[in-house]
Amino acid sequence: MDQGGDDRCHPVDDALAAYHGLSEIERRNIVNAAKALAGQGKYVSPDELISEAYVRMAEGRRLWPTSKPFTVFFAGAMKSLVSDRMFLTDEGKVVRLKNKLAVVRPDDLSLVAANDDSEDLRDKILLEEVAKVLEARIADDEGLELLWTGIQCDMKGKELQEALGVDVKQLATLRTRLSRLIDKLCVEYQAKEGRS
Repeated sequence: MDQGGDDRCHPVDDALAAYHGLSEIERRNIVNAAKALAGQGKYVSPDELISEAYVRMAEGRRLWPTSKPFTVFFAGAMKSLVSDRMFLTDEGKVVRLKNKLAVVRPDDLSLVAANDDSEDLRDKILLEEVAKVLEARIADDEGLELLWTGIQCDMKGKELQEALGVDVKQLATLRTRLSRLIDKLCVEYQAKEGRS
């Protein structure tokens, strides 16, 4: 279990006390993060994410690193649940067909690519790759993580502002920072592929 670069973690009792001592704003931010993560089509509810993250924390299976604020740690615990195959419901594991297009999991992209070399598929694979790199780069930045999750859930304007618990100016600053990161990634990938 990766708990970050610092191996020191708070005792479980301290993590439970931090959870129970959350302010209303922090609780709302955790609920909004859970809603955004649950809205990614993984077939789990926000309540299930919060409950399971709490249970794993209480049992000592997810430890709170001393190097991270509690809300960042807890949001990360929920985010890891979304990709945990043992946690997902059977409905979430089913690959559905819609409009003759299959929903392809990132693990299966190379297999599909072997059978279809269309330009669209290459673009989808590239976008998946870029998204993974972007998510890794913003992993320790709660504001950017929540912004990225909100954008993926089609949140805009006031809804996004409320989900992040920021004002208009702070939201604009976060968007600018995220845009710069994305632009930088695009330049890196274009250089990697020999484009300019």
